[in-house]
Amino acid sequence: MLNRAADYFHDFHCLAGACPHTCCAGWEVVLDEETALRYFQVPGALGEKLRSVIQADAEGDFCFPLRGGRCPFLNEENLCEIHLQLGEAATSVTCRSHPRFIEDYGAFREITLSAACPAANELLLGSREKLTFSSWEDEERSEPADPWLEGLTALRTRMLSILTDRKAPLRRRLTDFLLLAWQAQALLDEEQGEALGDLARTWGPQALECGAGPGLFPWALRVLGELEVLEADWRTLLRRGEETAPARGDEALLERVACYFAFRHLLKAVNDGDLLGRAQLCVLAVLTVERLTPVCGGLGEALRRFCREIEHSEENVEALLDEEQGEALGDLARTWGPQALECGAGPGLFPWALRVLGELEVLEADWRTLLRRGEETAPARGDEALLERVACYFAFRHLLKAVNDGDLLGRAQLCVLAVLTVERLTPVCGGLGEALRRFCREVEHSEENVEALLEVFWQREELSLVCFFRELCLSQKHNCPL
Repeated sequence: MLNRAADYFHDFHCLAGACPHTCCAGWEVVLDEETALRYFQVPGALGEKLRSVIQADAEGDFCFPLRGGRCPFLNEENLCEIHLQLGEAATSVTCRSHPRFIEDYGAFREITLSAACPAANELLLGSREKLTFSSWEDEERSEPADPWLEGLTALRTRMLSILTDRKAPLRRRLTDFLLLAWQAQALLDEEQGEALGDLARTWGPQALECGAGPGLFPWALRVLGELEVLEADWRTLLRRGEETAPARGDEALLERVACYFAFRHLLKAVNDGDLLGRAQLCVLAVLTVERLTPVCGGLGEALRRFCREIEHSEENVEALLDEEQGEALGDLARTWGPQALECGAGPGLFPWALRVLGELEVLEADWRTLLRRGEETAPARGDEALLERVACYFAFRHLLKAVNDGDLLGRAQLCVLAVLTVERLTPVCGGLGEALRRFCREVEHSEENVEALLEVFWQREELSLVCFFRELCLSQKHNCPL
């Protein structure tokens, strides 16, 4: 099987008793069943101690509960009694594998050395060169991979290349990293994972102006403080991070941190499809580590603490990734404000939108003729008060149906497309009323046509969201930053 890891992976050596932050303290040691059963057979004083200590945790797993915050087999020299007396092979899978995060994707395996480990942390931050990844084969047989994995791997390679392109400032690279993830997420949401490789090859940077409004901080630190806490002073560090003036960190080292998180997390989207959430987690990690560097006394310690508190708690990772954010829509509705958006040069919606409508199921034979005439007729501004009522009609009719499938954006695009198309067809239909009637008859009264449009918005570049924004800018007849 093919194995992949960071270029410093084979340089790792456990610090053992010299480690300033032993992994044998602060969390209980979970035992795999095979190891636990073997411990029940160990003779002598060590066997008696093993049998007296082993318990079942809340999930029913065997474990060593902590004593004074330490593993009961961690001696005064911070060395493991089991390892010393029985050898490394006798320790549990958890102990043997730590600090390695191992992800088996069937066709290959990826291994990440947790940056919560001081030795691994030092290797990651001990160079300012671009982080690369090495691979090697072992004798284990690979298994069939998920059909999306090849495209997702190509996409991650492109995202890593964005992060390491030092011609741009790091924050610009992080922006492009998120924009690419956002577009890729649209493909995943529409079960188009096979198209990820093409997106990786063809994607290019885009202009984005977000306008005035709050950023991530201090809110992100407060959210992190609401999660499960491993060490009691973590929330204190987060509060101090709120109070301390932000300072820009070393971009070369933060780039390596970003690549660490991207390598560790992005491909796991093959399991649940949440690529964008994992990309956001990566960017949040980089910006939070940078923010906490002054209060932690250095980048290495800030990274170690973040990884220990977040990466080593599956519950915390899942809480940050949680897609079920419907309860937050009310807050968004109350707090949202207009934002600036520069879409750059390129085509708007028309005439492509009319051609796409012509490809759908047709009720009356002259509908396609009207659409072609709409292409040939110079656009004219309609009565805004009436078009506003048309827009509200479609919004009332369609938006709440997103409760059934979660596609709110697609339905919002349908509403805007309807308004702009009705306005475009008004001259050729002899009036706004007739244009509206014909659109509703041909599109709204065909569930197949509505569903086809909702899919087309994700699949066809000429009806992408950026084309909607460009069309709205073009219709205002000046270079507006929307």
